[in-house]
Amino acid sequence: IMVRFFLRMAVALFITSAAYLCDAARFSVGGKKVEYFRNVALSPGSTEYDRAVIVIHGFGRDASDYYDSVREAQTVFPGVGDTTLVLAPRFQTIDDGPEDDELYWSVGGWIYGRESLDGQAFSSFAVADDLLERISSNFPKVTEIVLAGHGAGAQFIQRYSGVGAVLDIRCDIKVRYVVSNPGSYMFPTPTRPRDIFDCDSSNIVDHIPNIPTNGTEYTFGHTGVDACPLGNTNITDPVTCADAAASVGIVYDPRTTDLENGETGLCVIKNVGNTNLRITMTSNHGSSAAWMCERLYDKYRYGVSDLPNGLNYTSLSIAEVQTNLVNRDVFLLLGTGDISRDVSPKPDRSCEADTQGLNRYERGRNYRDGIKAFDCSARTTITTVVGVGHDHHEMFMSPQGIMLLFIG
Repeated sequence: IMVRFFLRMAVALFITSAAYLCDAARFSVGGKKVEYFRNVALSPGSTEYDRAVIVIHGFGRDASDYYDSVREAQTVFPGVGDTTLVLAPRFQTIDDGPEDDELYWSVGGWIYGRESLDGQAFSSFAVADDLLERISSNFPKVTEIVLAGHGAGAQFIQRYSGVGAVLDIRCDIKVRYVVSNPGSYMFPTPTRPRDIFDCDSSNIVDHIPNIPTNGTEYTFGHTGVDACPLGNTNITDPVTCADAAASVGIVYDPRTTDLENGETGLCVIKNVGNTNLRITMTSNHGSSAAWMCERLYDKYRYGVSDLPNGLNYTSLSIAEVQTNLVNRDVFLLLGTGDISRDVSPKPDRSCEADTQGLNRYERGRNYRDGIKAFDCSARTTITTVVGVGHDHHEMFMSPQGIMLLFIG
């Protein structure tokens, strides 16, 4: 059986992306347009399809490549996937050169359902809502929709499985979520497998000059310097970072990558241990940054404790999000070889992510254990692909991937 599978897969690999170039199109949503790839147009639809797969690209926003992988997977077993509609939306950023009539997001914002930056303030999660509703309306024989993603796309899908709206779609449609090798998860409770104090903050004090003494507004903590105004967790004014910089004897050097005034973020010291120590205002901070605000490990996007305030897209309460995470069919498709912290693409190495585990594979298993500990009836399962690392093509082309996308 396995020999026949690999022979069929070898034949499928001869299909090139050029075969699908004509499948690029755009659809209107949120007052503008979004590019997508499809094997049949969303409108007017069709009665020839009984399943739909919506695949979300990774951090590189290479929607065509993800679309090609799913389309290749359709050819491995004759008859499998023949009646499956495949859609792959592309969440552009300003770096992609979007047209004036196209939606676009920040580099990381689309992953977590943030609003677009084109003046429409349209959530990337609302794009998924629209696709589900169109399939329900225009493809009357579709009874199962699979939302699938790998890497950053899997982060999108896992968060969406919790905060995604209860849509007005046909009651005979079953929605399933395939989450493959994400860098982190949105946990339902504050409980984590690793303590926040296990984060690698060693010798930070040796690399930062003029650490303020306890009792001041800026105090040295286990993971950095508290640069938040007293009583606050997040900040919205970059001036706070200037004050924080002065408190440790350096000058605040704003960059175009810093958050703009009015956005929510935190101050971090970048380049710890290097000569070009500086402070930025950001929502992203990895192993090269000293944490400068109250720990955010259980706030959205790593947890749910600040919902719905932490995400404008949703009005769901924490309890409602937790219920979704328990009751929705979530399939974790994990590569046992996705265990590196240093090989590109590197996983999220922030303290928030490290409380979930030290690599993508470990975090996936820990998340499954965590959601089951919260509610043993949780419909989250793990399927492993032995020996595969962070490679969406190998994951989707595996027998396990094909089963989840087109059969199971």
